[in-house]
Amino acid sequence: METPPAEQPPAQEPASDVTMAGEASQERDLMNPVPPAATRRPQQRPEYFEEFKQIVTRPGSLQNKRGVAGTKVALTTNYIKVALYKTDKIFLYRVDFTPAADIYGSDKGKALRKFAEDPSVGLDNKDYVYDRENLLYCMPSCFAKLGDGKSVENLKIGGQIKPKEGSSDAPVTYEKEVSVRVTRVADMPPNDPRILAQLNTQLNRFMEINLKMARDREAFYDPGAAVKPQNVTNFVIWPGFQTSIGVYDTPAGFSPLLMCIDPKFRIVRTDTALQVMLEARTAAMRLHGANMEAVNAEVSKAIKGSVVTTKKAPNRSSRYPSDQKMNRRLSLYIALSLQI
Repeated sequence: METPPAEQPPAQEPASDVTMAGEASQERDLMNPVPPAATRRPQQRPEYFEEFKQIVTRPGSLQNKRGVAGTKVALTTNYIKVALYKTDKIFLYRVDFTPAADIYGSDKGKALRKFAEDPSVGLDNKDYVYDRENLLYCMPSCFAKLGDGKSVENLKIGGQIKPKEGSSDAPVTYEKEVSVRVTRVADMPPNDPRILAQLNTQLNRFMEINLKMARDREAFYDPGAAVKPQNVTNFVIWPGFQTSIGVYDTPAGFSPLLMCIDPKFRIVRTDTALQVMLEARTAAMRLHGANMEAVNAEVSKAIKGSVVTTKKAPNRSSRYPSDQKMNRRLSLYIALSLQI
């Protein structure tokens, strides 16, 4: 005798995050796990903007924090006043490109410059700051020309795609048409942390692109002014500095926006991986003779963890190789060095 199939409970609509609680919420999380970080669109960290908020340490009743007794001490700091635009509002616009799929990288900057130079718009480059993505920060002079929004169609942009390093392919020249539309989305006070974050972004780009400085974390260095110490052959010293624009608790009547500049120096090794392995191989052969297994072990030990000069990686995947890829490369390096 066959048993009838068990009745299936009626399908229920998924509860919202507002109504769902307790066990139902946990069950939802198990059935619909959060996607891996690599599949989610990266969002700007909220704490990133917290870094640019002003910390007030001076009581409002005082004009400054200068002492009233004791001995005066002269102090020198690396802070420079940053000129502020005399305006009560900064206007934020969203920038949309059509077709969006064909516009990426430097093409966005080219398209926006074409938009600004169009006779129907007529923006000066001092009127706005573009974040190279989809946001435009505008002064009142820019707002007077854009209003709540404006669009320009059939703007022609072009460029040249260079082949990969070492390739014999010729550069590819391209040209495309794009439409640009800007829409006013918000009005912000000049001390908004988002504006200060954008100022620092523009400052960093200026040092990298215009001053040709090399960036390492938050510091910038000038490879062209490298100092080579006497009687040293395996490293040079790069001079540089670390800088940022921030809001500080300055005396009343002074601009709170200051740029800090701290000198930095970096020691850069000039040894290559091949040089390290050849030196290790020479020392190992004096110690172990023709015992190639022991020589290989010494070379491997010397190269692992060494700081060497390499060419810039052509793509992100080779910049962070997996352990398996690294081991294959290491074996190849050892084999090549032993054949020389």
